[in-house]
Amino acid sequence: MKEESNVLNESKKKASIIMPVYNTEKYLDEAIKSVLRQTFQDWELILVDDGSTDTSGEICDIYSEKDNRIYAYHTDNSGALCATFFGIERSQSDCIFIIDSDDWVEPNMIEEMMTSFEENKCDMVCAGRVDHDFQGNVQRIINNNVKCGYYSNIEEMKYIKRNLFLSDSDCDYNIGGFLGHKGTKGISAELAKAVARELKEYEEIKNVKLYEDRLFSYCCLLRAHSVKVTDSTYYHYRYNEESVFRSKNCKFLSGMEVYDNIMRKQIALYGTSDMTEQWERWYIFTLLKGLKKYKNINPLASYKCPVMDDLKGKKVVIFGAGQVGVDYYNDFLNNDIDVVLWTDNSKKKREDYQLSNADDIMEKDFDYVVCAAASEMTMKRIKEQLVEMGIDKDVILCEKPIDKWFSALIKDGRVM
Repeated sequence: MKEESNVLNESKKKASIIMPVYNTEKYLDEAIKSVLRQTFQDWELILVDDGSTDTSGEICDIYSEKDNRIYAYHTDNSGALCATFFGIERSQSDCIFIIDSDDWVEPNMIEEMMTSFEENKCDMVCAGRVDHDFQGNVQRIINNNVKCGYYSNIEEMKYIKRNLFLSDSDCDYNIGGFLGHKGTKGISAELAKAVARELKEYEEIKNVKLYEDRLFSYCCLLRAHSVKVTDSTYYHYRYNEESVFRSKNCKFLSGMEVYDNIMRKQIALYGTSDMTEQWERWYIFTLLKGLKKYKNINPLASYKCPVMDDLKGKKVVIFGAGQVGVDYYNDFLNNDIDVVLWTDNSKKKREDYQLSNADDIMEKDFDYVVCAAASEMTMKRIKEQLVEMGIDKDVILCEKPIDKWFSALIKDGRVM
């Protein structure tokens, strides 16, 4: 370990990468190595071990010893957001990048985003990301929610703010708004430090345990005067089982109440007059989604099959036993659709129905096979598997499910 392991080089770097770390020993090495592989080398990496109970802290120290651009800090557990603030405060650079310790980035990320900073003299550069499941399989590529370009004058920044929480585009994830599809962010050090200082003044900030990175990004975008948006995808987000487990054990409802209070204050200070209703719609949607995901409470059925009316009186196989599959199954039973078989590759178990093996499809008499998945890439893999099994592609239905929550929230442009 370098002496004290917390004294930064006197020579100022152009880019600071902040990496909050908590019990990610399984993935931390890959995250750090993705920084070491950067084609742009004028950076500092600030690792903030947020009270890890595994070997994550030791891994941070090892890398700090090996490379004088890497600094390891060890703090009491206070959450990813506070750990991020801790790193930002100690950064000495022109631009800030934040990478979670269970994710990884492309080798050209910093070089290309720094070029955008230098060419546009902007407060933020935002790009896309790739989402991966537990096994590392690509679930979706997110890069098309807001038009690419350079936004700097008042009217152009109003467009960014109008799309901050909800998008007026025709993309699939417009409830996510601007950040629903722009996962990679570079922030000017001046802006990042100012926002971090202000948010730290909220005593309740330590109670925010979900969507922390999004809250910080929202607050940065509210205060930004110029933003560069690109379709490039540099960031790889990993759906981490351990993170999900921690999230399920957090105080979800009280945490969301704090989140709401902070965002309302920030919108009042830096937002536009029409942003409160936009925020309320995002908050309601996220609250309902979180109750289902983190507390196993499903206040509303989630998905509807877009071709259900065409399936009435038909014999159907459902492929997929996640939430989409469950909603399809229940809707089909109530709409004169004969479900002759229900299957899923992940061997899920449903108490009210015996799932079959995919190979059993060939033994059934059916009219259609319906792919029940929210991810387009998952549906594509299911269709490829079915075609390989010898099923005619014309009887395989892979249509994007209708999200009932989203439809309810945006009906007539108002919260319902």
